[in-house]
Amino acid sequence: MNPEIKTPLPGWLSDSFPIRLLSKTYGAVIKRRNLSFERNKDLSYRSEFPVISIGGIRAGGTGKTPLTMQIAHYLVSQQYNVAFLSRGYRRASKKDQIVLPYEKSDWQLIGDEPAMLHENIPQSFLAISSKRVRSAQKLQQIAPSNTVLLLDDGFQHRKLGRDLDIVCLNESILSEKLIPAGYLREPIESLNRADILVLTGSADRLSDLKETASGLRERFGDKAIFIAVQSVECWVNAFTGEQQVEPPFKEPVAFCGIARPHRFFQLLETQGVYPVKKIIFPDHHRFSQYDIESMHKLYSHGLVTTEKDAFRLSNNNFVPELKLWYLKIKIRFESDSQLNRFNTLISNVVLNKFKRRSSS
Repeated sequence: MNPEIKTPLPGWLSDSFPIRLLSKTYGAVIKRRNLSFERNKDLSYRSEFPVISIGGIRAGGTGKTPLTMQIAHYLVSQQYNVAFLSRGYRRASKKDQIVLPYEKSDWQLIGDEPAMLHENIPQSFLAISSKRVRSAQKLQQIAPSNTVLLLDDGFQHRKLGRDLDIVCLNESILSEKLIPAGYLREPIESLNRADILVLTGSADRLSDLKETASGLRERFGDKAIFIAVQSVECWVNAFTGEQQVEPPFKEPVAFCGIARPHRFFQLLETQGVYPVKKIIFPDHHRFSQYDIESMHKLYSHGLVTTEKDAFRLSNNNFVPELKLWYLKIKIRFESDSQLNRFNTLISNVVLNKFKRRSSS
């Protein structure tokens, strides 16, 4: 059975006339907005740095963060500087923030996912603002000339022009509905403005991902289409940083506050981990003292969670010394040749942008 939930509403309500009308109206508004950007290129600001957007057209987790991290690691390996641009979803502060390389930051002020990206790639710049153009302009004043801007969740943020648009998709994308009947932020036709489509999902859904890839090639044959599956890198102790390949516990309490918790629980089973209790919190949940104490009372062997949840917990002052480990995951392309092709597309775009800049 496909575990992907395609509607935030009860089935009878998502198919009702008022909801279908709302979705149609919403789609018309989005199309009109996109058309205005197509007709007037001056609406988008062009940075002197290469801009790569990693985004989606579906609300919820589609693997954008691990793909962004992989791209950043690749660019760093190619001797480029990297700057992440994010709005800092659900952060406590509304002020613009620039986090410099190796600078410590409070995730509550900048958002959990941007803070996690910066911690994994500490030599990066991090710019947080609801106005990504403003972030790009500030970075142009302080970042090295060989900096590449990575626009987090940027497909809809069209005021900042980009040199490469990468869109992450799930296996059910071809049958999804627009908000509010479904989770689509834009009509499927919006993929025409993307350069690269990356289908992400769990390894056990590979056949479904391949089937969706075939459907996408029929409709968007001029796009570079890739398949990338989640794979386990290692287990990490959230407080000591100790890493190991084998699961630390066989029957822990498992908890998470992410968009698609079933994916995390499925990954646990592939590792031979069968939780005695599964606890689901809302996405980007801010853990309270009560949450921690309740889970602390539940477990006998230990707690396991996702990297994002462990990041929020381990950076909380009230967290006791828990036996807490998280599953560090990465995305793995279908083959080495596909990964090499993907990296080559990234390199070509970046090199061409720098060449155009130097010749102007």
